[in-house]
Amino acid sequence: MLQIRDLEAMRVMFGLVLVAAQFVYSLLTQGSSDLVGWLRELGGASGYKHERRNGPYILLQGLAALYQTLTTLSLAWYKPFIATALQSG
Repeated sequence: MLQIRDLEAMRVMFGLVLVAAQFVYSLLTQGSSDLVGWLRELGGASGYKHERRNGPYILLQGLAALYQTLTTLSLAWYKPFIATALQSG
């Protein structure tokens, strides 16, 4: 668990949270509907217009899924463990 003990670290963390919230809000209001819909589907939305979970939280889940996928693919690109393990094995 992340523990913040001094005031300057708390200010930095609060600033990062505000920037992230502003990014999600601007994506919701100014982003293309196709992109926002795609990110919501990644986050687990079923696509119904009257679904209660179509707010910013489902969009955050979609962004987290996208970030996790990109991180995994970049790690597999730079350190291809599976291919080298199978060749040496």
